[in-house]
Amino acid sequence: MGENTEKLKERWHYIDLMEFIGIFFVLMYHSTTYSYFSIGDTSKIAFFRYYLRTILSTCVPIFFFANGYLLLNRSFNLKRHIVKMIKIIFLTVLWAMIVVILSHENLSLRQFISYVWNKEKGGINYLWYMGALICIYVFFPLLKIAFDNNKKVFIYFTVVSAILTLGNTFIGYSISIVLNLLKIHNGLINTNWFNMFNPFRGIYGFAFVYFCVGGLSHQLKGKIEKVNIKKRVALSVLTILLSSLGLFITAILLSNITGQLWEIVWYGYDTIFTFVNTIAIFVLCLSYKGGSKFIRLISVNTLG
Repeated sequence: MGENTEKLKERWHYIDLMEFIGIFFVLMYHSTTYSYFSIGDTSKIAFFRYYLRTILSTCVPIFFFANGYLLLNRSFNLKRHIVKMIKIIFLTVLWAMIVVILSHENLSLRQFISYVWNKEKGGINYLWYMGALICIYVFFPLLKIAFDNNKKVFIYFTVVSAILTLGNTFIGYSISIVLNLLKIHNGLINTNWFNMFNPFRGIYGFAFVYFCVGGLSHQLKGKIEKVNIKKRVALSVLTILLSSLGLFITAILLSNITGQLWEIVWYGYDTIFTFVNTIAIFVLCLSYKGGSKFIRLISVNTLG
């Protein structure tokens, strides 16, 4: 009980910084006003801009990671958790309604409901992150029990989740690239390789991976901090540069395969490269000891 109370009182400044970085990357991603890459453009500046966008693919994963870190390592109250879910769902639907009202005119009641609730028409799908978060929150009580009482079971779930989501993406992209290079098949093979045996089909399953790994990272924090800070920072930066290069090369190859620009941020979420970058950003943020009221202000106004 005492340990849980301490966790509630403690302010993890490095998570504040992570969430601040996440918000900054989201804004960078959605406010891009320049042409960063196009098929056939071989200029150095185009490639450089496309490479820079690789790091932005961590924008949403950072929040799933931070949520897992915060929720799994603090005390849990089921009643408050349910109330929180209801609030998120209510606010999500309300905001979707506002978006539809502002972007459409003369809709019948039936059309209005359809536009709000039907993700294919751009209503609630605009807030897909909230939906993914609720999917996690529905199962969170069970995840929390496993995390607190049987870490092996929790790790098992995390590993299986990673295989069925990040692994599935890795298999698809790898096969597509190899077959294209061998001139056996020209096109992107994007499918659920585990078929009906994949419980994460149809949802943003990769969110569970970031959430669970975020929770587990708290257990490794002490070991990471034992590494010399300069060495730790240097290794993290190098990891980000190399992992981003891997995502960049993958994006170039897939763009050539499909004949159109591969959205390096959106499609990068469930890649191993973005996963590695998210962890590297966490390691970098461990060096931050707080002090910025602005960073804290941004962080406390995020979902976490």
